[in-house]
Amino acid sequence: MSLFAKKKIKNCLGVDIGTTSLKIVELSQSKEIRRLENYGEIPVEGIELNASKDNFESKKDSSFFSSTTKQISKAISVLTQEANFGSKKAVFSIPDFSTFFTSFDLPPMKEKEIPEAVKFQAAKYIPLPLSEMKIDWAIIEGIPCKKKGLFSKEISGTKLNILLVTVPNDVIFKYQEIAKMAGLELLFLEAEVFSLVRSLIRNNKGVILLVDIGGRSTTCSVIENGILQSSHSFDISGNEFTYALSRSLNVDYNEAERLKREIGIRKGTKEEEILYPLIGLILREIKKLSSQFSQSEGKKVSKIILAGGGALTPNLEEYFSEQLGIKTIIADPFLDIVCPPSLSEILKKMGPSYSIAVGSALKGLESIV
Repeated sequence: MSLFAKKKIKNCLGVDIGTTSLKIVELSQSKEIRRLENYGEIPVEGIELNASKDNFESKKDSSFFSSTTKQISKAISVLTQEANFGSKKAVFSIPDFSTFFTSFDLPPMKEKEIPEAVKFQAAKYIPLPLSEMKIDWAIIEGIPCKKKGLFSKEISGTKLNILLVTVPNDVIFKYQEIAKMAGLELLFLEAEVFSLVRSLIRNNKGVILLVDIGGRSTTCSVIENGILQSSHSFDISGNEFTYALSRSLNVDYNEAERLKREIGIRKGTKEEEILYPLIGLILREIKKLSSQFSQSEGKKVSKIILAGGGALTPNLEEYFSEQLGIKTIIADPFLDIVCPPSLSEILKKMGPSYSIAVGSALKGLESIV
C-alpha cells in the first residue's frame, strides 16, 4: 500500500521524520540479498511538520503546520551530505497521527467495481472532503467476483473487508516540497505503520501485535499473516516516560532520558515506581485491542513485537511478557539484512528506533505493486 509508485531500483533511502530526530537508512539489493549501505540520525526537536489528531478535522487551522519545510529539508541535506549517502531516491514515511485509518465491509462485487464502492463508503468515515484527501485501500479479507475465462461463468465472490487509509493533500504536498528542496527523488509516501509491518513482520504467520512506542505517541497494530487488520494510536509515549522521570526526580530532561534508557523499570528502583502507571496505560490499550480482535475474529495474539525508541526501556520486554502472558520480543529490522559484523551490537540496540526507516527503504527495493 503506497501513495506513489515508480520503477524498481537497486538503492534507496528510507526517511523517517520523527518528532525528536530525523533518521535515514540506505539499503541496496542484488538479486535476493539486501544490504545496509549507510544510516544516520540528526536531532530535529521543536520542528512540527505533521497534522495531529486534534487538528486533523480542521485543515484551515493556522497551527496545522507550525514550521516550514525549509527546516526539515535543510536537516535532510546536512545529514545526507555529512554521512555521504549514495542514493538520491527516497521513500518517506508519514506518521500515523497524520493519517486516518478505518475498515468496513463491502458486499460481493467485481474487482473493477471496488474503487468506486470504496470512495462511496469513504465519504461516510473521512472527516474532510474527498477532494482534499489522498485515498489508499487494500482488501483485508474476501475474494472479488471474477471469471476464470472469457466465456466462463462468473465465480461468486465473498464479502470484502476493506482497510482504508487517507492522508490530507496538504500533508502530501509538504513531503513533496521537502524532498524537492533536499534534492531527493520521492518514490513513495507511505503511512509508517506499513513500513513497520514490512521491516518487522516478514514471514511471521498468525496474529501479531506490533507496539510502536514513539516519541509522541504509541501505536498498537494487529497483523494477521502479514496483513494489517487494525491500528490504534494514543498519546502515551517515550517522551512521557522521560517527562515523568524529570518531574518526579527533579532532574533535567537529558538526565531523565539517561535514567530511562539505563535503568528503566528494573525492579526495586525509583524509576520503576514512576514509570509503572504510564506503562500500565499502554498495557490497558494492548489488552483492549487484543480482546476486541479476539472477540470479533475468534483468534488470539500469539506474539508482541516492541518497536520505537521506547521499546529499549530496560525490563520492558520481560514485564510485557509477564503481564500479558504473550511472548514479547524487541524489534530487529536488520535481521535479514547484510550488515558489517562490527556493527552488529550497535544495530541491535538502535534497531527498534530505525524500524520505520528500514521499512521505508525496503519499499523502494520492491517491485511495482
